[in-house]
Amino acid sequence: MGLFSKVEEAAKNAALLAINAVLKKSMLYGLNILYGEYGRVQNLTIDSKSQVVDGDVLLKGEKEPLHFHARYCLAEEGTRLCLREIQTSREWMTLLASRLPPEYLSVPLNGITSTIAQKIIS
Repeated sequence: MGLFSKVEEAAKNAALLAINAVLKKSMLYGLNILYGEYGRVQNLTIDSKSQVVDGDVLLKGEKEPLHFHARYCLAEEGTRLCLREIQTSREWMTLLASRLPPEYLSVPLNGITSTIAQKIIS
């Protein structure tokens, strides 16, 4: 691998890290606003290449956080980030998530976040 290829690969990796950081902030904000009455997302890891998110949520009244894993995609012309194929550390919640309508499993995007998400996810 030549020097140019190494530099190009490093630039791609840096861009991917930046993309993941923007998505993470958007998803943390949106999820905590929309579902804050139920608990708080404590940890979030995003793999924009695979379009997968992993996280931990401390639900109100619980002592241990719930872990979740899901795929994400854009909907409504890039104005919503949807979660799909949700799996959690609690079997009953995974079943519940599989039965919820898609509008309950999405986070609104606006402004620059929507623009960036459209360019990197679509």
